[in-house]
Parts: sequence; C-alpha cells; structure tokens
Amino acid sequence: MSVDAFWQGVIDSIPANVAVLDRDGVVVAVNAGWSRFAEENGGANVGVGSAYLAVCDEAEEMGDQSAGDAARLIRGVMGGDPEPGLLHYHCDSPSVRRRFLMRVAAGAAQSVVVMHFDVTEGAETDERLRVQDAVLGEIDAAVMAFDQGLSLTFWNTAAERLFGLSRADVLGTNVLARLEPGRPSGGLREHLGEVAPDEAVHGVFDMKGVEGETLSVQVDAKVVLDVSGSTIGAIVVASDIRERIWYERELRSARDYLAAVMVSIPDGLCTVDGDGFVLEVNRAAEHHLGWTAADLGGCRLHDVLHAAAERDDAHSFDDCPITKAGAGDEAVIVADDSFVCRDGTQLTVAYKAAPVEAISGRHGVVVVFRDTTEEKAERDRQRLELLELSWAARVREALETDAFTLYAQPIIEIATGKTVQYELLLRMLSKGQVILPGEFLPAAAHHGLLIDIDRWVVQHAAELAAGGHPVAINISAQSLSQPVFSRYVEEVLASTGVDPSLIVIEVTETDVVENQGAASDLLGRLTSLGCKVALDDFGTGYGGFLYLKRLTVHILKIDREFVTDLDHNDTNRAVIQAIVGLAEAFGQHTIAEGIEDEPTLRAVADLGVKYGQGYLFGRPAPAADILVNTEGDTRGYPELAS
Repeated sequence: MSVDAFWQGVIDSIPANVAVLDRDGVVVAVNAGWSRFAEENGGANVGVGSAYLAVCDEAEEMGDQSAGDAARLIRGVMGGDPEPGLLHYHCDSPSVRRRFLMRVAAGAAQSVVVMHFDVTEGAETDERLRVQDAVLGEIDAAVMAFDQGLSLTFWNTAAERLFGLSRADVLGTNVLARLEPGRPSGGLREHLGEVAPDEAVHGVFDMKGVEGETLSVQVDAKVVLDVSGSTIGAIVVASDIRERIWYERELRSARDYLAAVMVSIPDGLCTVDGDGFVLEVNRAAEHHLGWTAADLGGCRLHDVLHAAAERDDAHSFDDCPITKAGAGDEAVIVADDSFVCRDGTQLTVAYKAAPVEAISGRHGVVVVFRDTTEEKAERDRQRLELLELSWAARVREALETDAFTLYAQPIIEIATGKTVQYELLLRMLSKGQVILPGEFLPAAAHHGLLIDIDRWVVQHAAELAAGGHPVAINISAQSLSQPVFSRYVEEVLASTGVDPSLIVIEVTETDVVENQGAASDLLGRLTSLGCKVALDDFGTGYGGFLYLKRLTVHILKIDREFVTDLDHNDTNRAVIQAIVGLAEAFGQHTIAEGIEDEPTLRAVADLGVKYGQGYLFGRPAPAADILVNTEGDTRGYPELAS
C-alpha cells in the first residue's frame, strides 16, 4: 500500500467530514465522508481543487451567515491563531433538520484541517433534556434525582418550597441526611440503598419541612439504570400527604405521557379503538367541537365528525382517513377538511390520524386536529387579492387595446310590442371569450378604474346612437360623484354629433341614495345637455322617495326582484302598483326588468307598466350585429322628446 493510500484510508476512517486546505484556502484533500456529504447536498464545488474560502464568501453574499463565520474562523487559524476554532451551525435540507460542529485546526506545512461533526442527535437530546428539566422544575410535586452514591443531582422548585432548601444549597450533597436527621433505620436512604433494579420504593416517610416541622411525605422512588442495566442513580418524587388525594387523582389522569399531553396541548385530541369508537377526548377537542367526552362515548368518531348521511362531500367510513390510519401502520395527514360541530356548523381543520397499540394489545387511532379557519380565510383572502390584481391588470389592458365591446338588449313598449330603445351592456373580449362584467367590475371598482370604463362606454355608445338608435347606458357611482363627468359627456356629444335625446343614462337607485347631493348636481347637468336619466333597480335603495322631488329623472326601472312570481306574490304586485302610481305622479315612465314569460308580461301590463325588458323580448347580443348593421328602427320615448 502506498503512503498516499494509507493516509487517505486513515482520514476516510474519521467519522467527521474532513477537508485539508492549503494556505490559499484551496481544498487539497478530503475524506470519504466529506465527498459523500457534498454529493448528497449538491456541493460539487467543494471537492479537491475547489477554492473553499471563495465558496464560503460567495455563500455569505447570498445570505448564509454561517458560511461567512466559517470563512473568518479558517482565516483566523491561517493567521496564526494557536487555538483550534469551533463553530456550531445549522445545515438543514427541505426534509431534514441538522446541526453541525465545525472544528478548524492548523495542520502541517501551513495547511488547515477542517472537520464537520454531525451533532444533530446530541443537540436534540440536549434540547429534550432542557425541556424535561423545565417541565419537572415547574410541576407541583417535589422531584429529586440522585447519583449512585445518593448525592443530589436534581432538585426542582417544588422541592425547594416543600423542604425550605434552595437548589444551590443542596446540589451535590447528601441531602437525605439533612431531611432525616438522627433517624437510625427505616428511612428513605436505607430503602434506596436496598432496592433492587427491578423494584421501586412506595411509602410514607417522615422528613423535615420548610419551617423545621416534621412532614409525613408520600414518596415514590425508583432506581435508574443505564443502557447496560447498571444502576446509575435514583429518582424520587415526594409530596405532602395532605395533598395525597389530589396527587392520586392527577397521577391517575396522567399515568402515561399521552394522557398528560392530551390535557395540556391546545390542539384537539381524540382517541378511538380499532372499530372507530371514541375512547377519550381532550378539553381542546370539546371546546372546538362542542361535544363533551360524555356525548361522544359509545359513538364512532367518523359518524359524528363527518356526518356522512347529511353531507355530500363527507368521507364514507371505509374511505375516511381515520379508518385508514387504524388499518395501516403509518399516520395519515389531512391538510384541509371539515368536522361537523354539535351545533351543526362546520369547523375547518387540519388533522393527523396515527395508529397506536396499547399495552393491552388493543389497536386504535389517535386523532390530533387544529382549527384552520383563520388560516384558510387568510389563504382565501390572499387568493382573491391576487385574482383581483390580475383582473385589474386585464381591465387596464382592455382599456389600452380597446378590448371591450357592447351588447344590446331591447326595451319594448308593452302595448304595441315595438322596440323603443336598446340598453347597452359592457363585455370584455379575451382570447376569443366574452367575459361578463361581474367577473371584472369588482376589481375595476376597487382599483379606481370605473371612471375610465364609463368614459369608454359613453364614447362608443354615442357613436352607435349617432346612427339614429336610442340607447341606454349605465354609469357607476364613481362617475356619479365626479363633476367633470358631465363635461366629458358634453365633449363626446359634440364630437360625435349625436342627438342627446337618443341617450338615456342609467344610475342605480342605491348609488343615488348614498350620494344624493352629487347625484342631483350631475344628473341635472346631464339633463341640461339633452340626455334622459333612468333610475335602475328602483325599489331596492331603501332611501325613501323624497329625493325624487330633487332629481331630474325620466324613467324608473323596476327591479326584477319585484317582477318575479307576480301571479302568486301579492306583495310584489303591491310594490309595482305603488311605483307606477309614483311615476305617474312625477310624470315619469316605468320599465319592468326581468320579464321572461307571457304571464309576467300580462301581469305587469295590468298593473300599468308601460315598458318591459327581459329574455322574453330578446337576450343581450353584440350591438354591432343589432345596431351598426341595421338602420335605426326604434321609436325612443316620444313623450320624453321634449
């Protein structure tokens, strides 16, 4: 075997990941562990011949602080630092959380030896021990740990309170000698010294209390063994006998770790047997679901939470993830589901169903769930926000590229069946599809684009009306509150040469009621230009009718809500009759929207409505097909011509 092969074999046997750098920070040798780790983590640029310090510097520039710390540590050793450098750092992958210890030491011929030790297991063990120490330190029972010679190694807060001795005073001492002064035999020390590895000490002992008084203390003690089975110490749990009943109850409810976790965790937790019947339910589950443990006792958890008989989207029992977990060896994780609560509402949840086997050999499932209602609402909000931004961008693009179009729907005179006008309805054209305004107008309103859309509609409607066709257009509340909007309408009327009386401008009653001052001013100016004004969706504004005296309005369009089911709905008939009477009193016309059949047409005619609109007379169709390619054949509203 060559010297090089022997030397390589030596460093390959080192369990750490090892690399040797020259004075310039270039890798001159690595062991098998280094190469394997680099290959598994995509680090092909840290093999022999690579500039390791340059790689670290580049990684720091990309935001990896650990890489920068490593580079500084190596340069320090290169600069003559006599002590080996140490660095603890995280090195996580998408699926694994790892911790490493980096050791840098000077080598021969001005080289530097870099070793990375995987300390994940030890770090996690230390963390678990710290958590366990914290938990033991806070429980109410006095907890003491002793080494093989009965010197104290752990003394929690409850022990300090019970015996009046601080942790600093007793750690490392034979504290039992102080707690059992002058006792010749039968004390706890004697029992601990005699107990066998497979036995435990249970009993009541006299000990010295915080005020020097003698306490009758209930003691549970057990010898602790190492992995080889050798005795390494003892654990003692002690409590004042006066609280014995309380501790017995608590110990019964927490006789194993799972029971203690069930009580304390904020997530809902249920356990079921192999047939899916509920065994235990924690308080969080009761709170979230409204069912108590007593309510669920004797019930199959699936039947209660999924209510399969009542929900179309509910899991069948055989397909339920809880059932599948009980039938398999692995946990089943469900990221988005809903449980039925006691009050019938649905709770959005994420849950994990894990199979368990009790000491008795019975199989079952532990179900841990959490309420994800707020998380789902936030995800939905973000999704809708992104969707809205996308629609707003498409609206801007449509305005820039003239990708809107107008559809026309006829309005007829009920007595003659003649078309008197066409309402122009906005559509968006995108990739060969016609998109209805309900898809894009909410986003346009939120992003302040309705005024631009209204102006586009006014311009194109005026061009169509210039061919002699009476048309009606809708404007938004945003334009209604803009005094300059009337000036824009005036400019369009002048540039197209259209007769203003051919244009009816529709505004919804709700928009007018919410901004009566601005509406009155704008509608008055539009009327002065010669246009007509219609109140759309009339009857839904809930604002009273006094504003009609202050507005110049020519037409009231009765909302389809009141036109529906007139043959059987006396309330709707009464509303329409009242609106017709109101319109006649103010010298206005009425149009009934949403007429889809002959009985409805006859009903609105009997109630005195003069004009109608709906699918019975025609569905919206491209205005270019109806108006541009035909001569003007509509009558308009003769009575309103003046």
